[in-house]
Amino acid sequence: AARSATAAFHAASTPSSTPASSPASNPASATPWTKRVLVDTAVLLSSLTPHTGNAVTSNRLQSILPARHVLALDVNAVEGRADLAKHLLSSGASIVVGVHAYRSGRLLLRCGVPYIIVLGGTDMNEHIDQ
Repeated sequence: AARSATAAFHAASTPSSTPASSPASNPASATPWTKRVLVDTAVLLSSLTPHTGNAVTSNRLQSILPARHVLALDVNAVEGRADLAKHLLSSGASIVVGVHAYRSGRLLLRCGVPYIIVLGGTDMNEHIDQ
């Protein structure tokens, strides 16, 4: 059974907005770069089942997306395009990043918000003809 989308919709902490810097310009810096914020709110639409490739990819993307706020939405909890549209509207999404074209991509068609699709392993190996 699908979990409620509200329970699956959560924020990931993102660093504050500061200009990007070169590692060479500040060798004492603990991180080699600082994330530059390009959009206010990004929604990451993915299967968030623990210990799966999609969940691992999603966690990595959350840490590097150039957004002030990154909200993760479990695709398994979204009942359809209307349900997704409701979440995108309520979150004020500037952009959506869909992980796994077969699962996320079909929901993102005509969603009204700019989106990016990240192809996963099964997209390339199993669902390529669908």
